[in-house]
Amino acid sequence: MMIWISFLVTLFTFPGFVTRTVAIRFACDLLGVSVYEARYFKGYIHHESIDVPFKVVFLYFSPLLVNTFLCVMFFFPVALEFLLDNDWTWENSNIQFLLTWMGISVGVHALPYRLEIEECLGDIPMEYRNDWWYWFLDFVSIIFIAIDFLRKFGVDFFYAVGSGMAIPYLITKAFITF
Repeated sequence: MMIWISFLVTLFTFPGFVTRTVAIRFACDLLGVSVYEARYFKGYIHHESIDVPFKVVFLYFSPLLVNTFLCVMFFFPVALEFLLDNDWTWENSNIQFLLTWMGISVGVHALPYRLEIEECLGDIPMEYRNDWWYWFLDFVSIIFIAIDFLRKFGVDFFYAVGSGMAIPYLITKAFITF
């Protein structure tokens, strides 16, 4: 039963699933990491091993950065119209629905998965594993593993809607006086 629900969520949010893989590929290209194989619709990127810890962390957390940014960009027009109390019209409803769906579908795939966190910690070279930042990353990974557990209760949906609405709210609060 849970597999079907997971499949349906992935099917409904396929733009976010593909964007997540594109974000990893973009990070590989940005960092100069060779990619051997990329399957965007399966969520699979096979790249060379990385020997610099910063590159490893940036690569595994790039979906968090890229998908959150895109989630906010898709939500921004909808949130701005909502925050400014504009009247809802049928002419704008299709665009608002499309932007909301894209924002949610990209945002729910922003948070890293447990397997990615474990791969990130495992890909860091052994000579760097005694540094203070590795222990900090290990602590942060515990938080993301807890978030991965809370996915069963929809925390990724609340993250997508929350970040998609809160960041535009903060931006409008900073630049526009109501």
